[in-house]
Amino acid sequence: MRQIKFRAWDKDSKRMHYAEDLIGPGGWVIQFHGVPLEIGIHSVFEPENIKLMQYTGLEDKNGKEIYEGDIVRTTHISLGFWRVRARKLTGEVVYQPGAFTIGHGDAAQLISPHRDDLEVIGNIYEHPDLIEREAKQ
Repeated sequence: MRQIKFRAWDKDSKRMHYAEDLIGPGGWVIQFHGVPLEIGIHSVFEPENIKLMQYTGLEDKNGKEIYEGDIVRTTHISLGFWRVRARKLTGEVVYQPGAFTIGHGDAAQLISPHRDDLEVIGNIYEHPDLIEREAKQ
């Protein structure tokens, strides 16, 4: 079972904060600058100025923890009828129902715990231009 941890982006101070998790009566309760953020079974209450992100339970190739909102770089391999193709893939880590993926919607790639080439290169809050810059390379 993976470790449940969170971090929070403070929109006002524009800083990332890593919070301790505490078990409360209604689910998880995180103390963030003295303000309890309660995470129940089906919902999360978070103030408007805070964006909460969950730890995926995975680490990148350098041992860095991977959270929602991180920007990761990897190699995507696709199998064709006559050939195998590998291409560089850079995208945001997103929680989709039941899984963490790189990217959104139909183009999303599942993050497997067996990958050993994932690398966190930033996050969408502190480095919003990284995805666009990486796509141009």
